[in-house]
Amino acid sequence: MSVNVPSLNWLRVFEAAARCESFARAAAQLNMSPAAVSQQVRALEERLGVALFDRHAHAVSLTEVGRAYLPSVQQALLTLENATEGLFGAARAQQLFVQSVLVFAQGILARGYENFARTHPDINLTLTTANLPHEFARGFSDLQVIFGSPQAYGAESDLLMGERLFPVALPEIAASVAGPAGLLQHRLIEVATHRAGWPHLFDNVGILPGQAR
Repeated sequence: MSVNVPSLNWLRVFEAAARCESFARAAAQLNMSPAAVSQQVRALEERLGVALFDRHAHAVSLTEVGRAYLPSVQQALLTLENATEGLFGAARAQQLFVQSVLVFAQGILARGYENFARTHPDINLTLTTANLPHEFARGFSDLQVIFGSPQAYGAESDLLMGERLFPVALPEIAASVAGPAGLLQHRLIEVATHRAGWPHLFDNVGILPGQAR
């Protein structure tokens, strides 16, 4: 059984709703009503025979099928846009799509955006943020700035910078810790989303848990 290619307008609405994670925000971006966005998304889902979004009170999120479909839709829309502009439109800025971990985007990229736009007026930069590998896989990008093991993202990579980790504690506790081994005498709080934890730190300084004193 084959499925006919859906309406281009349905795909545009789906892409905007997926990127905004909101029918209302997508509607404002597309100059449509939220009801019209919802209706066109529903029509697309009925055509494909699957749910593309999970509906919540004030937002929507992609289903697994929706996440798998989104990159192909974005790439197809971008290819069509570029081909149309290249053949029939006036010269326009080159598109550059960058995905970055949130802390790097806010702390570094945002500070340099004004200078980049001034020195590269021919490039139209679109910056989106993500943190986890599956979030980076949701959309199309020319460049990704990730934090963690590059293998988890399935792409070639270049090291931008390293990091230095410091244990922190209340002043009265910190004053009682004479060295790394002294940390083992205290309750240690783990940051689950960080790639390096206490075992990683102790391994790098050559300390075993049994060395506490």
